[in-house]
Amino acid sequence: MKRPPPGARMPSIEFVTRFAPLRPLEGCNSILAHQAEDLFALWEAWESEAGTECATPFWAIAWPAAVVLARHILKQKHLVAGKMVLDLGCGGGIVGIAAAHAGASRVIANDIDPAALEIAQRNFAANEVSIETCPLNLVEEHDYRGADIVFVADLFYHRTASAALVAYLRQARKNGITVLIADGNRPFTPATGITVVMQETVPVSMEIEGVPHRVVRLLALAEE
Repeated sequence: MKRPPPGARMPSIEFVTRFAPLRPLEGCNSILAHQAEDLFALWEAWESEAGTECATPFWAIAWPAAVVLARHILKQKHLVAGKMVLDLGCGGGIVGIAAAHAGASRVIANDIDPAALEIAQRNFAANEVSIETCPLNLVEEHDYRGADIVFVADLFYHRTASAALVAYLRQARKNGITVLIADGNRPFTPATGITVVMQETVPVSMEIEGVPHRVVRLLALAEE
């Protein structure tokens, strides 16, 4: 995952409106989010507008695991009702929005990409929810923000980063925090110490994913 270079510009409101308009999530249309029709065209146009290299705009699409997790939260509101929720690596923030709609007492959306948090805040406003944002690398800080439950969707792409993330999540579980992972068959998702809560086959972008469908699993991290 590329980090934004120092001084990188945020996408303008006009840019986001043009390349990632606000629209309902497919399969979870009670949530509105800025979503690109063409991720790569948006990325190229953003770098042209900014005049510099920009980090991969993960915030510009609704990833399949996040959509499945958001839908699950809205169907199983008791999971978050009255609880403090941490949406780790939130991207556009759709999981946090679902948690807020489901009655969480407090939601913190965390991402190290400032552009993601900017778009997430716009999505929160569009959905009329009050959600805090946090730009810190909470994995490196070993910080759980006092959460009762941590949600993670589609973050297990790189070996080293994933190993650190798994260690962070296992420590969270030892601390009594519930951990629910949504995974679209990414390469470094934990394979042990998990319970499969559910799985669903969903259509995805062939251009982005390289396949027409992905099996998304919701995984609860087990106590050790």
